[in-house]
Amino acid sequence: MTAGQRRRGMARLRRLSAKVERRGVRATVGSRLYRWRQCLAALSAPPATVAAVRGMTGKGAARQWAERTVLVLRYRFNAAFYYDQCLFEDGRYRRAGDWISHRQLASLTNALNPDDRKALTDDKALFARHCAEQGIPHPPTLGVWDPAREDRPAFDAAFRAAARGPGVVCKQQGGTRGEGMAILRLADPDRWSMAVDGRPEAETDWAAIRRWLGEHRTPYLCQVRLLNHAALRQFGETPLHTARLLTACRGGEAWVLLAAWRIGRAGGVADNFKRGGLAFAVDPITGRLGRGTVFAVTCLPGSRDRSDGGIPVEGRTLPLWQPVRDMALAVHRTFPDFRFLCHDIAITDQGALAVEANQVWSVDLLQKVHDRGLGATAFLEHALEAVREAGL
Repeated sequence: MTAGQRRRGMARLRRLSAKVERRGVRATVGSRLYRWRQCLAALSAPPATVAAVRGMTGKGAARQWAERTVLVLRYRFNAAFYYDQCLFEDGRYRRAGDWISHRQLASLTNALNPDDRKALTDDKALFARHCAEQGIPHPPTLGVWDPAREDRPAFDAAFRAAARGPGVVCKQQGGTRGEGMAILRLADPDRWSMAVDGRPEAETDWAAIRRWLGEHRTPYLCQVRLLNHAALRQFGETPLHTARLLTACRGGEAWVLLAAWRIGRAGGVADNFKRGGLAFAVDPITGRLGRGTVFAVTCLPGSRDRSDGGIPVEGRTLPLWQPVRDMALAVHRTFPDFRFLCHDIAITDQGALAVEANQVWSVDLLQKVHDRGLGATAFLEHALEAVREAGL
């Protein structure tokens, strides 16, 4: 695909996403005025961010504002996207048309994917049940804690056994980005401990855990905590470091388009990129790790070659990579009517396990870690083909 074809293809996808947003379930007065609201947002930016970019590029506040406004008007990006994807660097700024924002991706996938199947990827409990029905290895499920039900399932012997062993992970059934996630452990019949994001593990009791689960007023999926593969534990035992793979599927055949590996922040409960975790590019064929980055304006794509603890990452090969690839492709084949899925795969001593599959995913991670927009990958051809087939 030539540069001109790529430019026209991305323009078509952006027009479609805007059309879906204006006419779909998210249509509001605010969405119709989206670009103008973002132009106003471009007028302000954190002074520390402006100063950091000035130090790296020599661009002053006025130049940064002008470039942000151009991206909002030309590509319908949000004002923060300029900083989030380091588009202030001149070479990357010239390639900005290859990028797609999370909002645009969400509108696009909502138009392409069947409504009656979206819950299977949006709801973690339904996805775990789907994996069990399809024979796909996944984290053992202990139950769902639902504060709205009077007959909430008791945390039985299996739950306590898991809490005494590796621990129990509790995550919101429809949560994203590791929000509201907790790891529970049991030292003896009455000595519990709980770790939540942003707070170190601390001793607690069962009554306090029940109150914490109830406060969020949302069902929690409870699963046995997975441990990192022995070859990966040097990067930290907590949290779980997962592989993220973007796949495309058509006619029952699936392909891996992009891949990354995430290292969670020490002391965290999730390896979320936007919560301080590291992400490294992965060769989707061999599993060889490239350079990485973090979600910070001062950290350019490809600027990291080792973990926060100083352990070299670049050049390593992830263990069990072929089973990880096979797992992502097998999961996608059970969703043949979804053109794209993004998978979180755990790499453990027990093998590769499917943690999640998302029809809407964080494009910020894959685009920044690979230092290119999705429009410069095979994603664009698959997306344009899907749009044509759907008659959109």
